[in-house]
Amino acid sequence: MDRMNPLDLPEIITNVGRFLPLWKHSDNLGFYDFSPAMLLSCTLVNKTWHDALVPVIWYVYNGFVMRSIPKGVIVKNSRHFRIFFYDRSFAGPFESRHLKSLVISWWDKELLPLVEANAGSLVSLVWKGSHLRNLGLAAVDWTQSIPEDLPSSDVPPPSSPFSSQPTYPYSPRTPFVHAGDHRHQTHAIKGLRDLRLDVSMSKEDAFVDLLRSCPDLENFSLYSENAEDARALLPILRDYCPKLSGIEYVARFCSVLGGRDYLLDTEYANLVLSARSLKSLKMDIPWLDDSLTRALLLQSQSLQSLSLRFHERRTTHPMKDAENVCCILQHCTELRHLALHFSPHSLGKEGTLKLFERPWACRHLRTLALTDVTMMVDQAAQTLPNSPQGPALQPYSWRLASAAGSTPSPGNESSVSTGSGGVEQGAVYGPSPKQKLFEQVRRLPRLATMNLNHVSYISASLDTSPSDSSGGSDHH
Repeated sequence: MDRMNPLDLPEIITNVGRFLPLWKHSDNLGFYDFSPAMLLSCTLVNKTWHDALVPVIWYVYNGFVMRSIPKGVIVKNSRHFRIFFYDRSFAGPFESRHLKSLVISWWDKELLPLVEANAGSLVSLVWKGSHLRNLGLAAVDWTQSIPEDLPSSDVPPPSSPFSSQPTYPYSPRTPFVHAGDHRHQTHAIKGLRDLRLDVSMSKEDAFVDLLRSCPDLENFSLYSENAEDARALLPILRDYCPKLSGIEYVARFCSVLGGRDYLLDTEYANLVLSARSLKSLKMDIPWLDDSLTRALLLQSQSLQSLSLRFHERRTTHPMKDAENVCCILQHCTELRHLALHFSPHSLGKEGTLKLFERPWACRHLRTLALTDVTMMVDQAAQTLPNSPQGPALQPYSWRLASAAGSTPSPGNESSVSTGSGGVEQGAVYGPSPKQKLFEQVRRLPRLATMNLNHVSYISASLDTSPSDSSGGSDHH
């Protein structure tokens, strides 16, 4: 049998092709220019050589350097791209599905399909533009804060400027700046206002460098199964994000722990105080303790939106959630949106009454949501509608909000009203949670929508929608 020539093996041809000149220095451009003439001639040897060398030629795509290549040729060979530099020279469409490195200098909406199609294969994502406003990262697999260089099997050959010529200005092998490096301030992501991290596994300090580079960050969201992620990022938010005004922290259920990994009360307080002027807060907590309450009181003059989801039912200590909430609402004068989702069966009649024990100061409130609060009372406490014990409340009418996309039929609208002349069937006088609620509601002239135990109501006398920026009329 004739011995096979090594140059008939695609794997050998590919490795040889990586050492053939593909880039040459251009005096006109000031750096490297795309020059595939030698490799293109090699593809004409036979089909084996062609199939082995075409992926080498198109391993790296640079829109600026390759701007003279016909667009149809670029689209046809885009499936071979592994390193991609985008600068608006050509917006595609691209058939790339296995990119390793993506560098974006300008953002166009046409790039979104490319990013989504390669989200599972990207090892390095670099943003060089100045228009990044919103960044969301989910299911990120790295566990080190400083990503390593690309694996050797995926690195272009020495003849390529990306591995042997550090003077090339767009080299994807330029390492990320270390957290302790004083140069990190020069690599700030200017203009990034919204950042969401969805962490399925603990990354600890993997996102520290990212947060250090976001001096313009206004809204930060963290979805995590491990409290260590939040602990690692707390001091970074406080020290490097001076414009932070919105915080969302969702503690996901952790199957390993069989529950949620909560922060300590003081750590929740530090999270709230990491913003110098907090406007929006959405947070999962076991319950509302004193340190977190004091932190919210310190932010009460700027807080406009507050959403707390209570996940636990306190069994060993007195429940102070309702009392602390009431204390907060006595001071939050700028609050527009309030949502309190309690743990099922944790807030009884007495706890619900404490929510309304003292007048709320949030007269600008527009939306109110209360979940798992006790609105019903014991039958033994009921009195007749004409009983002198019943306090005279001013009429205040609400109707059920229609389902999205549907119109309620005439005569089929349910309403909730309370007053001396109209009493809801089954209602009671005395310390009724529903009566106390409407006493508070009566003091909120801008309130447009309510959600009570998953049932939505809108003000029957409002002519504006809940989304109206004016928040509705000042009078009901």
